[in-house]
Amino acid sequence: MNNVEAMTTFKAREEALFWPQSANINELTNEIYVASQENEGTELRIEIRDLDTGSFKERKSIPIESGAYTEGLSFFYNDQGNLCFIVKASKMSGYNIFNYDTGELSDLIKANVSSKYAANKYYFASITVNQASIHAYVYTWESIKMGNPVLYTDFTVDY
Repeated sequence: MNNVEAMTTFKAREEALFWPQSANINELTNEIYVASQENEGTELRIEIRDLDTGSFKERKSIPIESGAYTEGLSFFYNDQGNLCFIVKASKMSGYNIFNYDTGELSDLIKANVSSKYAANKYYFASITVNQASIHAYVYTWESIKMGNPVLYTDFTVDY
């Protein structure tokens, strides 16, 4: 919570069409990562800002399918030390790995992953919502990072 002031020092919408979808903090590098896109747009922007000041460092964009949303922005470093993000480039169930350092986007990795997801150092959880229920899928975080998802558990929560 000490960094909320820094996170609110930049405009939520620096351009008329792009809306922030998600954010994550990297305490090791003292950075905040922000994902934004247009409603039904075909471009996902990931930008890096300084956590203390909120100042802009850099941004990269990737093509996405219209209606695909990244509302989680989990990140990790791969074996080569490259910064990678879990993103949704397709509306289909699954996810992609975006290597920020190289600009490469993986093919769709099939799993029960919707636009709403989060990770810690052990697990990756994705939530799907429909008219009747909320369903959670929990995978091991290592398997998600490797692109070979292993389902740990899943369960339904009634409204």
